[in-house]
This record gives sequence, structure tokens and C-alpha cells, in this order.
Amino acid sequence: MLNRPVHVSFLCLTMALSAYAQSKESDQPSPLAQLSDQTQALYHQVSAGVLRVQLPVHRVATLPAAAGPLAPWSDKLTPEVMARLQQSRPPGVTYIAEVLHSPSPVTTAPRQFVIFSPNVMGVVINSEGFALLPMYTSKEDVGNHALPVMLCNGTMTEARFVGSDEKSNITVVQVPHNAVRPLLPTTGPPAEGSLVMVMSMDPSATHLGVWTRWANNWGLVIRSTDGAIAGFSQHGHFLTENELLPLARQIIEHGAVNRPRLGVAIDDVPADDPQRQMVVFLGDLPAIRIMYVFPNSPASRAGLRPGDLILSLGKQSVGDHAGFAAAIAAATSGPTELKILRQDQIISVTVDLEAVLPQ
Repeated sequence: MLNRPVHVSFLCLTMALSAYAQSKESDQPSPLAQLSDQTQALYHQVSAGVLRVQLPVHRVATLPAAAGPLAPWSDKLTPEVMARLQQSRPPGVTYIAEVLHSPSPVTTAPRQFVIFSPNVMGVVINSEGFALLPMYTSKEDVGNHALPVMLCNGTMTEARFVGSDEKSNITVVQVPHNAVRPLLPTTGPPAEGSLVMVMSMDPSATHLGVWTRWANNWGLVIRSTDGAIAGFSQHGHFLTENELLPLARQIIEHGAVNRPRLGVAIDDVPADDPQRQMVVFLGDLPAIRIMYVFPNSPASRAGLRPGDLILSLGKQSVGDHAGFAAAIAAATSGPTELKILRQDQIISVTVDLEAVLPQ
């Protein structure tokens, strides 16, 4: 009899506490609303440092003639006229004929439209408005033209070409720094399984996603926890911004990248490469295959052989040409450790890299 009231009182207290907790929870935003608020804050935090730029296509990589805007007229105009039209057409400008409605006889007049077609995303790396773009173009391609730029808020501005490096496939430009602000890089790629924001060339395709080692996204990868820039994801490869920053600084300070010499010709090791199937632990690890070793080079003196797979140079893993070029440029001349896979054994090789004088 004495236990019953105690039990009822405890039950009433439990119910009261539960009701109080529910009322407090109802005052809190839902997890989805909290995620939305955090995503908005993240986007606004990084948007001032992200650019969409229209770079001229490098002349070596020009489109085939059949894809050009003058292709439909190739069999109707003489070669001399076609050549003059090609030479007189500025980059990024299209000419159309507009019918003018007036009391006078109908005539046509040329009207010029500048068409903005961004083909690369970049990130601002310092307070002076210098920006890193993961695409190569040369000074000759740019000429004396300013480069059209769109900011994330839709504002149009222009950038000045600073320099570029073909081997690592990067270009550095400068934008008016009162319109942008620099973003911090991370020290490496995002952790496997972490939540990231991927900003795409098409702003409407920007999205949150779960990061995997070879995430097949195209765009700028941003760490969701603090808004730091992880790097650029392209064609199944990932370049960290931290790897590219030393190259960008060399371009800003010296106008070019000075990298030491190893002395090998290399090729990618794609995901379907037979060696990845035969050597189980190789799996999807980044790797570069040595195709040729130049005589009397640091590579030949260190005993590197055609067929060796380079897994890392210094402390950087390498998985494609651009990443390898960035790792070489980040290294200094002198002894440098390489991790290589020879047949089915991982071995360490010390290579004495040669300094190359700036050109």
C-alpha cells in the first residue's frame, strides 16, 4: 500500500518531464532546418572567393574545323575570305545581322554581342585578388584581352592574366580585390565519407555530397565543417589546392614555375589497368607509370626502370600528369624519396633531383 503512491508520483514526474522536454524540443528548429541554415552560411562564406572565368582555349587544343562557327560556310566562301573572317573574329565575340524596322527600306546592320561562356572555376588565394584556375592557357592565347569573370552573386568583372604552367595545367589571374576575398586551403583531401560542398560550373548544380577517394565530380570541393577549399575534382582525378599553391606563388613572383629534373616519361594508370587487377593491394591507389627513363638522368642513376609505378614523390601521392608535375615543382633539388611499385613489391628509392635554371 505504501509503494503505490510512490509509484504513481514517480510516473507523474516522468510524464511531466517528458512533456517539458517535448515542449522545449518544439521550440528548436528541426535538423533539416539546421542543416539548411548551415548550408546557406557555408555558401555565403565561400562565394566571395569563387570565380567562373572564360579562358581562351590553348591553341594546341583547338576544336576541329567541323565544330567552328564558320564551318557551314566552308564550301560557299573562298579560302581567302574564310581566312580573313577567322582572323578578324575576336575571341568571345559573335556577330549577327539584325533587321532594322524603319520607314526606309529594310537593311541589315552588324551588331556585336559579347557572349560569356565560362569554362573554368577558380579560387582566390590571397588578399591582392590573385586567383588559381585549374586550366592552362598561354600569354599568346590571351593576347592583350582582359578575361571575363562572373562572381557567385552574378556580378561581372574582368581579370588580368598573370601566368600559367602547362605541365600542371594551371593559370593564375588577378581580379579587382575589392570584389573578392581569399579562401583558406586545407592540408589535404577531405576525409573519406565526410560531407562536402561541390561547386560546379553550372551554379544550379552546386550540391552537398559524401566524399569518396575518387569522387567522380567536376568542380571545386569545399570542406563543409569550416569552408576551407580542399581542391579541384576533374575527370575522376583530384588535385588539392595545397599542392598547387606553391606553383601559383612561383608564377606570381617569377612569372613561371621552376621545377627540378627527374628524367622520365610517364603515363597514367587508369582504373581498368590490368596491373590493378593483378596486384591486389594496388587497388585504386594513385599511381604513375614510367614509360621511359632518359639516359644520364637522376632517374637512371637511381635505378628507375620502365614499367615502375611511382606512388609518391616526397610526401605527395601522384595519380596523374598534373599531380606529378605539381609534386616535382614542390620538391627541391637534391635527394628526394620516391615510393615505387616494381612488379608486386613496394620499394623506396632516393633520387638526387637536378636543379634546372629558370628560362
